[in-house]
Amino acid sequence: MPTILAISGLALVLGTVTFPDVTKDNLLVAVFGGFFLGAGIGLSVRGGAVIDGTEVLAALSPRARHAVVRLIGGSKVKVERSSRDPGRGHIVEKL
Repeated sequence: MPTILAISGLALVLGTVTFPDVTKDNLLVAVFGGFFLGAGIGLSVRGGAVIDGTEVLAALSPRARHAVVRLIGGSKVKVERSSRDPGRGHIVEKL
């Protein structure tokens, strides 16, 4: 529910409030826009926020009742294979 309110509020503000043009140079606008957009997405992901709807759908799905773990490349973990499906497994412990 907070996500819906935040998106609706943002759409309302962007649709009604007029912002002044800082510069007429399209290249400068594109460079700074890309920088701030990338920084915002990076900070959101680092904080564990949802960027698109797939994380929300996965959390609401009845088949996805397991914890999702993020591992840094090079992490050493002990994995136990599933007896029913050898292609799947779960992390037993960090080494």
